[in-house]
Amino acid sequence: MDLLLSDISTLLNDKRVFDVIVPFIKEKAKENNFNESIKDIVDKAQVRINAEAVKDPRYAEYNLPQTTTERKRELLSQFISEEIAELYREAKLAEPDLDDKIKLLQGATQNLNNQTIKSLTKILDKLVSDESIHSKVDIQKTVESLINFLKERELARINSENNSEGGN
Repeated sequence: MDLLLSDISTLLNDKRVFDVIVPFIKEKAKENNFNESIKDIVDKAQVRINAEAVKDPRYAEYNLPQTTTERKRELLSQFISEEIAELYREAKLAEPDLDDKIKLLQGATQNLNNQTIKSLTKILDKLVSDESIHSKVDIQKTVESLINFLKERELARINSENNSEGGN
């Protein structure tokens, strides 16, 4: 299965294949409530950044009344990018089978190049219809952070398996 997912992610880097797969990606994203998933990430991140702003000087500006909406959007996007692993860990506490649900997605990200990731984030950005989410966070940056996180997790998992096989 790992080899198949690796091959799929490599094929997605070919623009012709990517263009054929886009309708399927859109359909699956809608079926799996992508819009709601992004909203959940943003909501959780907002709660966390409000708490972190008290103790982390990088985010102190977030809670100040004079901070513009655009600056808050930048800070929250940065926070999600930097804290995606912790946000994922928290999501797993609420949804223990989350790893199983994203296993295919995680495997399909492992060989994506930067151009494919950017193209994919643009497509997924358009699927987020809730304007309040767009006003709070840069969706493309958030999705890109999530894809890169999944890609790194998958590569770490594969390396770990390869190391344990080599140690036997």
